[in-house]
Amino acid sequence: MYNNEIEKLIDSIIIDLSDYNIAIVISSILKDKYKYIGNNKWQYYNNKQKLWIDDIKNKYFINDINTTITNLILNRINYYENLKKENINNVDLYNNYDISNNKLLNIINKFHNKKYLNSIIKEVKPYF
Repeated sequence: MYNNEIEKLIDSIIIDLSDYNIAIVISSILKDKYKYIGNNKWQYYNNKQKLWIDDIKNKYFINDINTTITNLILNRINYYENLKKENINNVDLYNNYDISNNKLLNIINKFHNKKYLNSIIKEVKPYF
């Protein structure tokens, strides 16, 4: 997936801060690394061994959400922070970028909530 596609996906969350959109972002980014095999069981692809391995208690999936997805969102936050600096004299743009960052930070904070993560994992199942 290309950076501009990822950026558009993350921006779609800003527009509609729904679990559905967050699930779309996660599934689009991690689609080649994980698969849902039914009965609440997931597998991840191990590149070294070149095979699919059971992801017990979604350990690797949750870790990728908390690292890979979070880092991509943080990159987008940095982008908007730079735009805020460039547009410090334009109150409307500055405020829009600030609102965008707050929404993205809210998502990252939600990823630290175990119940929320379980909810997102349920939401993302159909896309794997």
